[in-house]
Amino acid sequence: MRRHTWVGPIARLVGAGALVAMFLASPAHALDDSPRDPLDRAAFSALPSVYRMTVTIRVDQFADDRRVVRIGRAVTIEGTAFGVGPGIVVTARPLVRPPTVALAAAVSELDIPGVAAFDPNDVRITSSVTSIVLRRASPGPTPATTTVKATVLQTTKATAPSKLALLRIPVRDAPALALDDSTTLGTPVVLVAFGGQRDTEPALQRGALGPAGKVEGSDDANLVTVSGIGDNVGDTGGPVLDESGHVRGVVIQRAVAPGESSVMTRSSGIRQLASNANVAVGTTPAQTTFADGMRSYWERDYTAASESLTFAADRLPKDEWVAGLATRAEELASADYEVVQSAPWRLPLILGGVVALAIALMLALRFWSMEE
Repeated sequence: MRRHTWVGPIARLVGAGALVAMFLASPAHALDDSPRDPLDRAAFSALPSVYRMTVTIRVDQFADDRRVVRIGRAVTIEGTAFGVGPGIVVTARPLVRPPTVALAAAVSELDIPGVAAFDPNDVRITSSVTSIVLRRASPGPTPATTTVKATVLQTTKATAPSKLALLRIPVRDAPALALDDSTTLGTPVVLVAFGGQRDTEPALQRGALGPAGKVEGSDDANLVTVSGIGDNVGDTGGPVLDESGHVRGVVIQRAVAPGESSVMTRSSGIRQLASNANVAVGTTPAQTTFADGMRSYWERDYTAASESLTFAADRLPKDEWVAGLATRAEELASADYEVVQSAPWRLPLILGGVVALAIALMLALRFWSMEE
């Protein structure tokens, strides 16, 4: 009987290939669940620059100029703010300079529980901000509790449509986002904001830019409608980001109802207000190195990620979340660890390995029968 000496080596080769394929696809390698969508990555990279803002306002009510009806009532307003320069934060003006608390609640610019409607002809209200507290955003089950107090640096005029406010914080190295003045119609964007009153981490909302200068009641070129975002209470003041992580604008008027458009002031309005206040705007090293670190992390260059994230963490000494990311990147770099993507090729690779292993077994059985 003629022997096919090639059957044995072929069987061993196919079997080895099957084992290698199944090993590469096996769950022994950690799955990479990092965001793939550019807007998700842009929002994640922006988190160190975004703050939950709590504004406490003292409200005095008068029946007339001589008789006090109620005085010294404290009202708390929640919103969002974000860094735009060294120690400079921007938000929406109605959050820090409400014309009157009751009027703001009536026109739905602010939702303030417990403030009853009144006839402005019968009651005069004055209000003043007593404190502005910012909390840095961070995801996860144990959000960072880093807080900083802010003061109002400058606002737009009460009658100005752009409705912006610049705040100053005593942290020169604080992260700040880059600005982009362009507002191309239909540009995909994402809003990063603390929409819920009790949110401990920011929520993301996707939308698209509408036309500039077409807002109902105003033809100001700095105003842009944004579809699909900004229908929650705390969305006011949040940054609207493009896929590059640049700020296209800040939400100044949230949508009246889900599915309707909110209104943002484009980044050129932020630049104008900063110029009036004689302060510089632009991204800072803490933000750029954090974004670079996350980009390297997602590309699985853990050595570069560790260096950038450590640099950012050194400038955010109380932010345990950023420090944790830096530590994780350092561990992966030192272990020379490779993360397997949770990609669609894994299942075909496993099935191919199983088929190849079956073929190898059949060839091996044939070889052994020939040997006998």
